[in-house]
Amino acid sequence: LGPSSGPGTFVVITPHTTVATMATDKLPLRHEVGATVTPGDRLGLVSRGKAMLVSGKGTYVRQGHLYASLLGTLGAVSSSRENEEGERWIVSVEAERTSSK
Repeated sequence: LGPSSGPGTFVVITPHTTVATMATDKLPLRHEVGATVTPGDRLGLVSRGKAMLVSGKGTYVRQGHLYASLLGTLGAVSSSRENEEGERWIVSVEAERTSSK
């Protein structure tokens, strides 16, 4: 998915995507989107202010915190809808690819 500036749309943020209209620095994450994370890294609080983090692929929730379960790249997808208050983000970790030599 590409960049979008309209409300109620889905935006995928990966290291290979440039999103000029999305302020990812406002995400309540302990690591930047695109950073490499390892299993057990705490990624952020599930609910902080008006932002809500949802566990996606490669993550899990324990005692109100979101954690990485894979070695890989941190990503986030906005799933907020026009009529929702606050922001809702699905946070995931894309596994590192290993080369077979």
